[in-house]
Amino acid sequence: IQALVVGAGAIGNEVLKNLALLGVRKLSIVDLDRIEIHNLTRSVLFREGDVGLSKAGVAAMRVGELLPEATVTVIEGPLETTLRPSMIAKYDVVFSCLDNFEARLSLNEMCLLAGVNVVSGMVGKLLHDAEDGVRRGGREDDKAIEHEIAPRQNSPEMRLCFGLIHARERG
Repeated sequence: IQALVVGAGAIGNEVLKNLALLGVRKLSIVDLDRIEIHNLTRSVLFREGDVGLSKAGVAAMRVGELLPEATVTVIEGPLETTLRPSMIAKYDVVFSCLDNFEARLSLNEMCLLAGVNVVSGMVGKLLHDAEDGVRRGGREDDKAIEHEIAPRQNSPEMRLCFGLIHARERG
């Protein structure tokens, strides 16, 4: 299996650790950020001495420590300029570990075009913002959110997201 993990923060750390422990030997990691001190409390692959270093680079190094036979490719930069559907098509699965909703939609669209399954994780404020935008519906301040989401509502990620939101509201 060849996996692409987009985002090497808290969720990406957990995904990468688990993929390594499961023996997945072909991984690529995409991230544009550097490690900051506040990342250390929720990122199992980062240490205090890593502050200021590339999240993707350090995560790749730690995956190599967990699974020495792994081949890990590091892709640094924003996904809009570093990934294309043609690049994504070579992977068996993509893990979306992003904390930016627009970036998640963009990645989902690229995966859809590439015909590659995407596994998406979201926590905290991102889920709250998505729920809040749906709950408030037709208010004036939601027109921008509705306009931004509407063209992509039929994507698998959006159907799942909205399905979860509606289920939580009813019950």
